[in-house]
Amino acid sequence: MSQVEEGKITREVVRKVQHELRKMFWEQWDPIGVNDDPRAEGEYDSYADEVCSFMINTPVIDEIKIHEYLRYVMYEYMGLDPHPMLENRTEQFGKELILFWQKIKTN
Repeated sequence: MSQVEEGKITREVVRKVQHELRKMFWEQWDPIGVNDDPRAEGEYDSYADEVCSFMINTPVIDEIKIHEYLRYVMYEYMGLDPHPMLENRTEQFGKELILFWQKIKTN
């Protein structure tokens, strides 16, 4: 059983998860297409941190809730228009987030 499964989440684990999530948001999601501009680095950190908090504080991570949050960020907060390609990428990214968290929980 991992530290996460036992409910023993150290600051070190939280920092690791937070760092990896920020990297994933920057490299894999990037709905506004800014990850080629070094001045925009950190653009998605607050969203990654929110997902990190959700993962750590929620016993069972629901893919639907993750996707709903990402959609909220894109459409309500960022003001993007719905687009099938963006929806597909966001759905896939939500799945990647779940897989990442499952891996963390089992290590």
